[in-house]
Amino acid sequence: MRLIKNCRGAISIYLCIIFLALLMLSGVIIDAARIMVAERKVENAVGTAVRSVLAGYDPDLVGDYSLFGIETQSDRETMEEKFLYYLQQNLTERNPNFRFLRYQVCTENGETFLESSGSFLRGHDFRNQVLQYMKYKAPIAATYNILDKIRSSGLSRKLEFAISEQQVRSIWKAVNRQKDSINNLVGNVMNTPGKDLKSFTDMRQKLQKALELNESIAYMLQQYEEEKRKSDAIALSPVNSGEDENFHRISTVRTSFEGLQSASDTLKGQITANIAALDEVIERTEQLQGELASLNAEASSLRSRIEELERQMESIEKSRSRKKGNSGPDESRIDEIREEIEELAGKLESLEERIRDCGIRLQETQAGFQLTDMSLLPEGGAGTPKSELDAELEQSARGLIDRLVYSIGLERADIDEEKLIKDSEFEKQDTKTDSQGFESALPGRNGVLEEEEAEVENRNVMQLMKQVVDAVADAGESSLEKIYIVEYIMDRFSYFTSKAERGHYFENGEVEYILWGDNNWTQNVVKTIGTIWSIRFAINAVDTFATSPVPEPVTRLINSLVEGFLLSCKDMMDLCQGKQVSLCPSLKGTVQLSYADHLRICLLMTSFTENGEMTRLNRIRQLIQINLKELDDGFTLKNYSTLLHGRARVKIDLWFLPMFRLDWVGLKNFDGSNYIIEKEAFIGY
Repeated sequence: MRLIKNCRGAISIYLCIIFLALLMLSGVIIDAARIMVAERKVENAVGTAVRSVLAGYDPDLVGDYSLFGIETQSDRETMEEKFLYYLQQNLTERNPNFRFLRYQVCTENGETFLESSGSFLRGHDFRNQVLQYMKYKAPIAATYNILDKIRSSGLSRKLEFAISEQQVRSIWKAVNRQKDSINNLVGNVMNTPGKDLKSFTDMRQKLQKALELNESIAYMLQQYEEEKRKSDAIALSPVNSGEDENFHRISTVRTSFEGLQSASDTLKGQITANIAALDEVIERTEQLQGELASLNAEASSLRSRIEELERQMESIEKSRSRKKGNSGPDESRIDEIREEIEELAGKLESLEERIRDCGIRLQETQAGFQLTDMSLLPEGGAGTPKSELDAELEQSARGLIDRLVYSIGLERADIDEEKLIKDSEFEKQDTKTDSQGFESALPGRNGVLEEEEAEVENRNVMQLMKQVVDAVADAGESSLEKIYIVEYIMDRFSYFTSKAERGHYFENGEVEYILWGDNNWTQNVVKTIGTIWSIRFAINAVDTFATSPVPEPVTRLINSLVEGFLLSCKDMMDLCQGKQVSLCPSLKGTVQLSYADHLRICLLMTSFTENGEMTRLNRIRQLIQINLKELDDGFTLKNYSTLLHGRARVKIDLWFLPMFRLDWVGLKNFDGSNYIIEKEAFIGY
């Protein structure tokens, strides 16, 4: 019994059990550690392999346009081979004698692959490439400098003043039209030669209409003064943040219609007195004409009666001569008729005397009528005539079209459309969209404007100037990306006055193509010159109008348009020769802009809509394609990608975990004595 109850060695058994458990736990920890290391290494290897493939970017695309893209379509198999090679190299253990982990890349059934996305023909991907480069380079000082110049120049305030002056000018012209109508009516009445009832009636109608028009003069003058106060408030308001008070000069001198109200009151009394006098003479004339008509009717009746009696008497005498007999009754009847005729003749004579007297009184009444003098409303002072510009400036204006449009020096054949990207291949088919229609052809007139033509031209100027001011106002921090794109265009593409020789398809004029998209180089430059001329015209006209000392509104408008036209022609001559011009005439050379600066304004004006920006990006890609085809005829932009997706399936061997047969319990990553690792990476430039 003592041998059976001996407990020696029991602890060793428990220790063996515990040791075995600890050994198994250690094995699990070791394999878990190996799995974690393998997971991290495979993840890094996939990312590194994708980056290694991305290192094969196109050097021409980077060198000319700072865009990173890899050709993935024509050599897809080679690209995947490179990916597998880099992946295996990154998974190979450094020490060949001891392998802590054994990696096996699974390539069957496409388990490990590399695919591309992010085509340059996708608007978002291409735009992102441009922005990434520009954020790195960040050359946006030029555009911000232009925006600051325009903001500080006070042009937005001058535009607001010019717009408010449209209403002032409208009422001013209405007052003058009213005044002219009144003066014409009064003048016609004063010069009426007739002295009859019709003339008097016509005179009274004209004076009544003149009186009604004169009554509204006071209200119109009140409106005019009110609109002037509103316009003056804009001109004299405090300078906004960012505006330079030295540039904020607006002339508020204008016609004030002094004395018109008092002259209108005086004329009202004169017209009223003359209407009363006309009413009196019309009433007297109508009375005398009625009396005369009554007397004439009575006299006509008497004459008819006398003629009838005379016919009766003649008939009786003829009857008596045929009878040759007793004529007593006939003689008696003849005597009666003679007595009645004598009586009626006396009445007729008296009546004719009364008719003559009434006619004399009517004639005296009409001839004696005289209007009292009426004072015409004062005429406005003549507008200050536009100062004569020198002969050179006028000559420049007349020859501008010939010298800048039809005689542009560089000639280039149209783009071969076979080399262009087809519209259907773009994400959005906007390549043929024009730049919002703000382009304006150069006018061919000689600087002479009529009033109505001036108003039409002014509306066009206000509309274009508002586009410029709105583009400047919108180009703030929220539009930073749009400014990046504008600067990318100006940095990487040539334009009409650029001096860089880049060996592109368009030696100059690429920015102009981006603006208009015409395959003909000359047409793009012509449209751009016309657009910049229109911008110059709008700026010069608004600035000249705001600072003009001319008081008469219409003359002020016409003068500013004429001078703005001629100055804009001279500005374009300078800009196309590579010179700089003043932002506006009142700044006198303190703020200068170049042809390139105006291109930036044009690009900003057409990029603040999604459609406008996408159109610019599409035309940029067209230029990239055709320019790089000059170097490599096989270049096709759509074959280049900016993003690679790499996926790897890798097996590693396990040391201890296989004994637990974890694959039997449904853990899919365990496959017998192997553990499967699946990793993927999305990496782009």
